[in-house]
Amino acid sequence: SSSIYVHSSTGGFYKVTKHSCELIIEEYSNRYGIKYNILRFGTLYGPMSDEKNSVYYYLKQALKNGKINALGTGDEIREYIDVRDASDFCIKILEKKLENKILILTGHHRMTLRELLEIINEILGNNINISYGKNEPAHYKYTPYSYNKNNGIKLVMDSYRDIGQGLVEILNEIDN
Repeated sequence: SSSIYVHSSTGGFYKVTKHSCELIIEEYSNRYGIKYNILRFGTLYGPMSDEKNSVYYYLKQALKNGKINALGTGDEIREYIDVRDASDFCIKILEKKLENKILILTGHHRMTLRELLEIINEILGNNINISYGKNEPAHYKYTPYSYNKNNGIKLVMDSYRDIGQGLVEILNEIDN
């Protein structure tokens, strides 16, 4: 499991550790013939998350405090993917036998952080105060990709969970 941030010009230690693991896996494959799949996930969200997950963190702030303090400007674009869709993807990948490939798994929900937070606000009755830490560095604004010869293959699912319904499910989980 890796990240679409792996070749980003930002991402700090997170991207470096993911990239290192990818290189180790590829070297093992070269030396010992071990088959692999490297899965680079987009922005995951879903049930049973915790505050380390940005979507869960924003939902919890909104529900418990009536406000959201977000990092970045709000213009950052992400492709959100429900963890259950990511899980379904992983099973399909095994069926297709895509061996020794780097696969990019992101969701159909390409939106700005501002749009996500406005959806959360609307779900909660438009009573949430949203602020942005404009001085905080974001992972990226438009794309996590930087030029690299091995950027991977992006896969797209035919069906997926709606982000609005997924957010409501997480809110119910937090509230309970």
